[in-house]
Formats: sequence, structure tokens, C-alpha cells
Amino acid sequence: MHLWRAPLDLSDDVARVVCASLSADEVLRAQRRRSGADRERFAAGRGWLRVLLGAYLDVAAAEVVLGRDERGRPRVEMPGAPDGDWLRFNLAHSGSVAVFAVARGREVGVDVEMVRDVDAEAIARRSFSARQHGELMQLPRESRAGTFFAMWTHNEAYLKGLGTGLHRGGDVDGTPGWSMTAFDVVPGYAGAVAVAGTGVEVPLVARELSLGS
Repeated sequence: MHLWRAPLDLSDDVARVVCASLSADEVLRAQRRRSGADRERFAAGRGWLRVLLGAYLDVAAAEVVLGRDERGRPRVEMPGAPDGDWLRFNLAHSGSVAVFAVARGREVGVDVEMVRDVDAEAIARRSFSARQHGELMQLPRESRAGTFFAMWTHNEAYLKGLGTGLHRGGDVDGTPGWSMTAFDVVPGYAGAVAVAGTGVEVPLVARELSLGS
């Protein structure tokens, strides 16, 4: 499997190329974002996804057809495309960074979060397992943010791989049948990826995506 990261704050020239392949629906979804920065970052994330999948499928980015399966996981919907049926992918973004996980024939989930000040105790009590909440509360308050987001991304990546999400409850106390790891994104961010199957080799660093990669 492969891990990729991409910047979401783009120069006008790069944004013009990356976002040229967006579908009409994606353009509308971007326009619904509240702020200009959010609109530009959403569009950039979807554009990078199309660039990446187009490279895997050997088609133009604008020709990639995206949909969702019965659990809401993103899918390529191109029955005639070479390898389209085996491609599994997931994406996440936070702040100015997007991450993408791509796997062959295995479900995959990925998450990234910018480490920042939040009410970690309240969120952990509501969304984490009792074990995770207890471990977090044993740490000094000033040391909790990094661990909180490491736990959050771990849980969210696993639940996204399953086709659920933390809105369904984050009581993740073990991930049977899945390979999990944290990975390096950029300083100030936490990332985690989940891949179906045990003993799957998972990258520890997300490669940077560019128009030439």
C-alpha cells in the first residue's frame, strides 16, 4: 500500500492545474464551504485525489469517476478501467494538509489532524474507550494534545476503513484483523492508517504528491 500527502494551500498556477478536473458536483460542494480558504482547500484536496487516482488507473484526472459503496467508503466507479475493481483508497485533510492511502484489494482508512488546543478530556470521555480515556488522563495536562490526536487519528482511521466513523462511537479497544500504524506527515500533525489484514507492511512516512510524481 502507499501513503501520500499533498499541500492544500496552492499557488494560483498550481491550483488551476490541480482543480481543472473537478466534477460539477465537486465544484458545488466546494462552493458551499463557508470561507474562501475552506473552499480552496476542499477543491485542492479533491483535485489532488483525482490526479493521484488518474495516475494509478492510467487515465486523465477528469476521467476518474468517483462514488461510494454501501457503507459510504469512497470508490472508483469505472468498470471498464484497468485495475479499477481492485483499487481501494481513503483520504483525509486537516489544516493545510491532505493525506491519501491507496491499497490493492484491501480496505483502507486514513486520518490526519493538526495538533492544536482542544478540550481533550471532554472529547475523550465522549468518544474514546475507557482504556484510552484513562491513559490520556494519566498524562500531565500540558502533554495531552499530542497523545490525544494520536489516539483520535488511530480510531478514526480504523473506523473509516470499516465504513463507520466516530459519529458512530469511538470505542476502539483493539483492531482485530487490521494492521495499524501512525505515520509521519509534517511537523505539527498526527496521522494514522488502517489496512485490512494482519501483518500488512504499512509505510511510516507519507510521500509528497506533486504534479510531477
